Amino acid sequence: MAAALVASACADYERMAREHIEKEGCGDVVLTKGTDRGEFTFEAKCKGEICRGTVRVKGSAQASSFFLTKTCGPDESKCGPGNGQVCFDVGLKYDRAGPEHDAAKAVAFYQKACDAGHADGCHNLAVSFDKGEGTPADPAKATAAWAKACEAKRAASCLLAGNRHAAGRGVPKAPAKAVAFFRRGCEAGDIGCCNNVGVALWYGQGVPKQRAEAVGFFDRACKAGDRDACGNVGVAYTDGEGVAKDVPRGVALLREQCDKGHGRSCRNLGRMLRDAEGVPRDLPGAVALLQKACDAKDGPGCNSLGLMYEQGQGLPRDPAKAIATFQRGCDVGEQGDSELACLNLARRLRDGKGVPRDAERAKGIFDRICAGGLEIACKERQQMR
Repeated sequence: MAAALVASACADYERMAREHIEKEGCGDVVLTKGTDRGEFTFEAKCKGEICRGTVRVKGSAQASSFFLTKTCGPDESKCGPGNGQVCFDVGLKYDRAGPEHDAAKAVAFYQKACDAGHADGCHNLAVSFDKGEGTPADPAKATAAWAKACEAKRAASCLLAGNRHAAGRGVPKAPAKAVAFFRRGCEAGDIGCCNNVGVALWYGQGVPKQRAEAVGFFDRACKAGDRDACGNVGVAYTDGEGVAKDVPRGVALLREQCDKGHGRSCRNLGRMLRDAEGVPRDLPGAVALLQKACDAKDGPGCNSLGLMYEQGQGLPRDPAKAIATFQRGCDVGEQGDSELACLNLARRLRDGKGVPRDAERAKGIFDRICAGGLEIACKERQQMR
C-alpha cells in the first residue's frame, strides 16, 4: 500500500513537472528522475531551440511550487539546406568559449550555413580558414568564402574579398575583380569599399583612371566618416586633381584629419610644408607633422622623418635617430606602406651608414620587401650575392 502511494506521488510530480515545462512553451519533453524527491533533469524543444535543465516540484497538486533552470541552444537537427540560420547559430554555439567549445564543429556548421547562402556563416567560415582555427589555414578557401559572403550582400566581407584580390592573397592578383567587390560593398553601405573604389579610379588600378569620379567616391565615404577618404579629398584639392585646385580648402581638410590622429593626412601636410608645395616652407612644422604621422604608425611618414634626421632638415642631423625611425616605419608591416622605410633601412645596413654594417640582416629585409612586390628591392638584393 505504502509503495503504491509513493509511486502515485512520483507520477504526480512527473506530470506536474512536465506540465510546468510545457507552459514555458516547450514540447517533446524528456524527463529523468533526479536523486531528490520531485526533482527531474529534462531535455525539451523550446521555441525552436534545444533546452536542457532541472525542474524541482514541491508541494501537492493543490498547492505546488516549481524551481526551473535551463540552458538553451539551437536545434542541430534543424540545420540543413533550407535553414542556414540554424546552422550558423549552432556554429556560434561551438565557437564560443565554454564547455561546448569545439572549433572543428563550429567550422563544419559554418560551412553548412554558407552552403545554404547564409552571409554571416560564409564570413565566419572565411575567418576560420584565414586564422586556421578548427581547420588548417587555407588562404584560397578564406578568399572564396569572403567572396560568397559579399555575394550574399554582407558589405564588410566585400572589403575583405576585394583587398585579397587586390593583393593576391589566396588568389592571383586581380585588380578588376577587386574593384567589382569594392563597388558591391560600397553599394551595400561599406564606406571603406567606397574609398577603395575611389583609390582604384584615382590610380587606374583595374579600371580606367577617372580622377573626377574618384573624388566623388572619396567625398561619399568622407561624409560617412571615413578618415582615409577625407584625407584623399584634401589631397585632391591641394593638387587640383579631379576638382578645381583649392589649396586652403585642401590644407584645412588635411589638418582636420591630422588633428584626429590620421597619420596619412599628417604626412601629406608635413611634406607640403617641407617642400613648400602651395604653402610657405616650414621645416620645424614639417618635422612635427611627420612625427605625428610616424606615431600614428604611418610607414611613409616614418620614412620621410628618417630622411629629415639623416639630412639635418629642420632639426640637428642624427644618423642614429634616422635608423631608429626607418626601423619604426619598417615595423608597421600591414598597417601601412612600410616598403620605403624598409628599403632605406636595408640599404644603410648593407652600407654601414649610421649603423654597423650587417649584410645578412640587410638581405633578409630586401628579401621580404622583394616578395611584397618592390622591384628595386629585388634588384638590389640580387647585387648582394
